[in-house]
Amino acid sequence: MRGNRNLTRRGFLRASGLTAAGALLAACGATPTPQVVEKVVTQVVEKQVTQVVEKEVTKIVEGTPQIVKETVVVETVVTPTAAITQPTTVTVSFWAYPEQMAEFQLLLDAFVTKQPLIKPEVIPVPVGEYWAKLQTMIAGGSEPNLMYLAAYWFPALASKDLILAIDPLIEASKWDMSMYWEQTLAAFKWNGKQYGLPYVLSPGILAYNKTIFDSAGLKYPPGKLADADWWTWDKLLETATALTKLDSSGRPLQFGCNFSPDYWADIHYWVRANNGKVLSDDLKKCLLDSAESTEGLTWEMELATKHKVNPNVGEATGNIGFPMGTIGMTWFFGSNIPGFRKQITQFEWNIGHLPKGKVRTAPLASECFAPSKRIKQPDAVWQLLSFLCGDEGQMLQAYHPRSMPSTKKAARKFVELSATLPPADLAAYPEALEYARFPDITTKWAEMISLIGKETQKAWLGQQTMPEATAAATKNVNDLLAS
Repeated sequence: MRGNRNLTRRGFLRASGLTAAGALLAACGATPTPQVVEKVVTQVVEKQVTQVVEKEVTKIVEGTPQIVKETVVVETVVTPTAAITQPTTVTVSFWAYPEQMAEFQLLLDAFVTKQPLIKPEVIPVPVGEYWAKLQTMIAGGSEPNLMYLAAYWFPALASKDLILAIDPLIEASKWDMSMYWEQTLAAFKWNGKQYGLPYVLSPGILAYNKTIFDSAGLKYPPGKLADADWWTWDKLLETATALTKLDSSGRPLQFGCNFSPDYWADIHYWVRANNGKVLSDDLKKCLLDSAESTEGLTWEMELATKHKVNPNVGEATGNIGFPMGTIGMTWFFGSNIPGFRKQITQFEWNIGHLPKGKVRTAPLASECFAPSKRIKQPDAVWQLLSFLCGDEGQMLQAYHPRSMPSTKKAARKFVELSATLPPADLAAYPEALEYARFPDITTKWAEMISLIGKETQKAWLGQQTMPEATAAATKNVNDLLAS
């Protein structure tokens, strides 16, 4: 099924300065051909702007997907900002795939209609090169004014005093911090000071192939937390076993699930769900060699090595993958939404909660915008930062998400707007915030995950036992943290 396409530049500019929730004016018709509504209304009432924009959604009309344009009303409360009297350029870095980058540029264009004297200048960086290039720019004193940072990169810069604390800007503008979830704000604090505002929020849960679940007559992973008590690790194994298919020679044609020995989300989920810990509470000591942590990682490994329901290292070939329809269950983060909606056309899919181990948990990711410590125009940078990460920019992002918006209001709209698109149980995504937790993030995050993954991968390949792997990883990480 095709997802909704990008808003046009004209539509985005009409929607500049959006903050409040939108309401659909024109519903889809029931005829097999797309219905197009062309209607633009702009009404100004004191400090409130009501505008109409178009969006395209996919509807099932007589059993056939159709692209239908709908007219959307969005209301805006225009907030006062500090006066900018001269043209000012604000450089901003961002990593995304080409389609997401184009949508981000449209969001910046919408900002310019509100503040025409501020010119955002994007420094685009390929996804896999972003962190290395950003560090190089910082070392050379040429970093962007506004930096896009994942939560697991943030401490490395904050600890070196390379980011500007924004508490004075928050206070001066009377910025309402209650629009965000507290755990997301906490991810971008250092020594009690706020350095960034969250742009996206992303609990890790499950995506599943609804079509092959139906073929096997299996119960779906729960989309509602209230119905999730039955969904345990044992049920995951039972379900994955029923979904796994081999050819006559024993070669895998379809795996029940797909987890990994070296992905940060796997490392934290399987350890924590078994009541283990990756690091101590003060983040100074690795605890992977504890019985609980080792048992959790062993349980995950045996999905591949013992039960054969999960690809082992090197077994996920070009024909084995969730978008290809040959994986029953896999990780789902909000960043998967645009790609899955575009790539998955041959089967139905949905999302549900992760299974419960000894405790219920899920990994949590977030990304923020944070200003460089060396900026010379803090007011202009703050206006762009607060637009992108406040309800105005976040409501726009709700229509074409990179992930789940970071504000509560935009997240609700994000769920509402996705009612006609997969995944159907998108409400499970914000619901997972009840139990999701950030990983154990240190200033040496990337090196730590690499050291752990190197040892656990050896265990998956049979080169050492999992207790040997966690013992080696614990020693190596402790040496790293002490260095």
